[in-house]
Amino acid sequence: MKISERLRKYRLLKGITQKELGNIALKGKRDSAVRINKYEKGIIEPTPESLQILADALDVDVEALSAVDMSSNVDRIYALFDLEERRNLKITRSEGKISLEFDTKDPDEYNDTFLTYLNMWYNEHLKYRDYDEEPKEYTLWKARFFSNVRERTSEQQIKVDDTYKDIVASISEDHYKTSSDVSMLLRKIIESGLTVSTRPASEHGICFTFVIKELTEQSSPEQKTLFGRFLYEFNHWKELGATAYSYVTMPNRIFLITYCINVPPFSVISCQTKNVLDFYKQTDISDYDREDFERDFKYSIKDFHINLEEEIMRYKHL
Repeated sequence: MKISERLRKYRLLKGITQKELGNIALKGKRDSAVRINKYEKGIIEPTPESLQILADALDVDVEALSAVDMSSNVDRIYALFDLEERRNLKITRSEGKISLEFDTKDPDEYNDTFLTYLNMWYNEHLKYRDYDEEPKEYTLWKARFFSNVRERTSEQQIKVDDTYKDIVASISEDHYKTSSDVSMLLRKIIESGLTVSTRPASEHGICFTFVIKELTEQSSPEQKTLFGRFLYEFNHWKELGATAYSYVTMPNRIFLITYCINVPPFSVISCQTKNVLDFYKQTDISDYDREDFERDFKYSIKDFHINLEEEIMRYKHL
């Protein structure tokens, strides 16, 4: 759909005239209605700056007005090929129907945000699936899709921050000096029953992911204390100048929060944490298995550890 068609579509959905849109977006300039008319007829195309102004005036995302070239079947099929290669799209056929499916199991860093979009779309779609025609509310929700996603994920981030801010503020102990201290903390968090996953290296750095509902609604006092200590250390790394940040996703219909630090030597923490996770994934752990694991873990944190502050300072200046 062209920009001109999208502009007209959302203006009509908002129930305003070209003159009214011109008054809002173009500050009532003498030729504002004429310019909107030319935009909608495709005679002239708005500049990127003008497109943003029009989107703000219509209260839609600028992406909703931007042209997406899917006008031909060739365009569409190559877009699907791209999704197959980059987003694990699968094509299946059953009982005379061809279906397109996305694998939601174990999403990697390239797919978790995309799957968040799909899950939020699905949740909203459920509200309107029994309608014969697409309701105006659903169309306008899609027009503000990215704004809606940002609002939802921001709410979840604030929820975690509000739950733990007093706990973090109450900690007065010295910060951990070595990676082994952090690995031991993460092991305690895992053994407390909180769900944890980690990525040793990704485009975001070294990442640790937690389930927001567990952290905010289902955690015990012990779990809150342990995770509060993790945040205490994470915030300290940022204060030291590390590239560290968090983001919220919903790849499998539950909100997750991921904390990343882009200091490569921190990968030792992730590797040691993954070893702990792999051990506890076993269903039948013998005494011999436990002794073997404890010995390896002890040697690992003794022989493979880094000074956190030194590594942050070293990579801070690269």
